[in-house]
Amino acid sequence: MTGGPSGVASRWGVRTRLVVAFGLLCVVTAVAVTIGSYHQARLVILQQAQDAAVNTLTNKIGTLYPLLVLPPNRGQLDRITDRLSDRNSRTMAVYNGLESTETIEPGVVSAGLRAVVDRGFMAWQRVELGGSPLVIGTQLWIVVGRSSRPSGIEVYDRVSLGAQERDIGVLADNALLAGGVDRKSAV
Repeated sequence: MTGGPSGVASRWGVRTRLVVAFGLLCVVTAVAVTIGSYHQARLVILQQAQDAAVNTLTNKIGTLYPLLVLPPNRGQLDRITDRLSDRNSRTMAVYNGLESTETIEPGVVSAGLRAVVDRGFMAWQRVELGGSPLVIGTQLWIVVGRSSRPSGIEVYDRVSLGAQERDIGVLADNALLAGGVDRKSAV
């Protein structure tokens, strides 16, 4: 045999190669858009849950005022946690090392979060512990004359993000199915 080109280029015409290249480009684009959409939606879901939890805790704290006599005893700290806890959260109150009877699992409240709260700021972080709870910390403030100052009572609220995790799981399944991949077969 002489003269003719050999290999894939000769077996597939230009038109076939263009169709295959275009098909691959479509698949890559669909996967990239699916991943980007999933990531953005995940961030939005978690941000909304976080914002709602912080607003809820802030509103509940507003109902505690005026504060009881300082320094508080364990019974007063327990009353604070009873008023702030609900079915989706678990609250702990601390004053100079004295903790409420109701506490949060050890290790959930990081040293970094405690340091920010100790300076009088409200702060929050997501932690990995049997799911992805959100931990919010703040100090209660007292008004003295025309000014206010931190009371020294720190409040930490552990909020479950279980419902949001389930929503994100459904979102991941739908995104993978839209991209033509079944998560069960992908794992």
